[in-house]
Amino acid sequence: MERVVTMTPDGARRAVEDLVAEGVDGVCCYNDELAVAILSGARQLRVAVPSQLAVIGVDDDPVAALVEPALTSIRLDDPAKAARIAEAIVAGINGDDLADLTEETSTITVIQRQST
Repeated sequence: MERVVTMTPDGARRAVEDLVAEGVDGVCCYNDELAVAILSGARQLRVAVPSQLAVIGVDDDPVAALVEPALTSIRLDDPAKAARIAEAIVAGINGDDLADLTEETSTITVIQRQST
């Protein structure tokens, strides 16, 4: 499921309200900035991260380690391979066949922190 989040405190709160109301218990954001917004919305609503809502971002921005709880993030070491992964995900969402991403996924590192 895809969700558009307005990058304001109120927009983040509304997004988390909607997600929790729909029974979502985990969110993968397209970047760490959006993931921090989701953490903010969860904090406003007193939604416990990660026990009620797990959150993961992408980019491993330095701010990921500074927020509370510290944000789990995916580091993509090769921008060209990351672009191919993103294209394959969009293709899959659109119902197209997924490409073999074995080579591309070798450049992915999950930086485990407290948000998952």
